[in-house]
Amino acid sequence: MKLLELRLQRGLTQKDLAKISGLSNHTIMNIEKSYYRPTTETISAVAKALEINPWDVDEFRAAVTNTTYQKPKWRE
Repeated sequence: MKLLELRLQRGLTQKDLAKISGLSNHTIMNIEKSYYRPTTETISAVAKALEINPWDVDEFRAAVTNTTYQKPKWRE
């Protein structure tokens, strides 16, 4: 399941999730848009904040299995 879907199921904004996970809302946004490959520390912080198994999040599985991420157009 996508991080966006999980976050919305819990009624959280990006800012809310950022606050409870100790990350920036910019980081949450970039993960949701697949612009950023999260580190294990970031994955752990978000999974703990949402009380989920990290393997349930598509973006986290992709980061661990080295699936290619799309680059934002401004980075090309």
